[in-house]
Amino acid sequence: MEFRGVVPPPKKRAKAAALHAAAVGGTSPGGGDDDDDDGPAWHANDDGPAWHAEFDLSPRADQLPGGEAAKATRVSGELKSRAISHVVWWNTVALNPHADDMYPLSSLIFAHDTGVHGFHIPAGCCTTMTSFLDNQQNYSAQGWLLMAGRQFPGYSRYPYVHSPLGQLATIQEVSAHHLARGSWQSPLMVCTPPLFVPVPQRKTVRVSGKTMCDFVLARQPEVRQFVDAVRVALRLPDTRRNPEASTPPQPKGKCIRAMHLLLQDDSQQASFSWHDDASDIGHEGVHMTTVIVSLSNVPSCMRMWGFQPFLFEGEGAACAFAGAATHESVPRKSAGAPVRKVALFFA
Repeated sequence: MEFRGVVPPPKKRAKAAALHAAAVGGTSPGGGDDDDDDGPAWHANDDGPAWHAEFDLSPRADQLPGGEAAKATRVSGELKSRAISHVVWWNTVALNPHADDMYPLSSLIFAHDTGVHGFHIPAGCCTTMTSFLDNQQNYSAQGWLLMAGRQFPGYSRYPYVHSPLGQLATIQEVSAHHLARGSWQSPLMVCTPPLFVPVPQRKTVRVSGKTMCDFVLARQPEVRQFVDAVRVALRLPDTRRNPEASTPPQPKGKCIRAMHLLLQDDSQQASFSWHDDASDIGHEGVHMTTVIVSLSNVPSCMRMWGFQPFLFEGEGAACAFAGAATHESVPRKSAGAPVRKVALFFA
């Protein structure tokens, strides 16, 4: 149900929200009205921060992957009830730990309103990463990103995207083109050569598995500097004698099992609809942690199922959240400048 014009009074709004929640199978993307301490429910048409107007905050409940509504509502409910309230850590090497040394990190609390832990890293680390990703010498002749002398693919078959045309394999991997005069255009909108100069960068780059993550971290200084900045900003536990040494690139226990480098532009092939990361990368534990960092000065937005949207205000803006929670990239209402992001998956 949508609210148009004047916002309904609280009682009518609560009734309308309850009907909407029932229609979509439980907790709605914008939160429920029966929270104990989260305040009144937020809806896409309620008054909110000015930046809300820049983004398409419609519920999009129909875009949930098949059969995922119950799981999305369950994990959202655990976050709202504070059954999951902090980033959880462990020091064992097990991928899906059941050991006694699991413990919450007291400083990494998920916010009541957004469901994520927001933080920042120094802009210089982001600028260094962006320069590395923008440098065409760091790409193979086929357009693959080269790190530590190896080429890394993107993903070309990920279906959960906001593009009105659906997932398009070639475009999902290959970056958008620039006009010769320098203005930004989508390859979906303008395709006539010879106005375009192709840039051999990928919309998606993935580093999969701890072995490959360690390989990159030990040999690619820009990535290592970036990840170290994330670890410092979050004050993550580190059992290494010398964390600055090239080896071991990560401590034992909970660590990065995958890295994704994203270029979000108006093609929306790297702007993802509702999904959860734990299922996507094969680490189903509820305490797997996702960290997303924006490398760009352009504001962008994401949203957890059942919560208010979180704004990446610009370069270095970041958040950490439960990777098992259903979430989405929130698309802009109109095309804008591209945004680079890095996603780190800790498990």
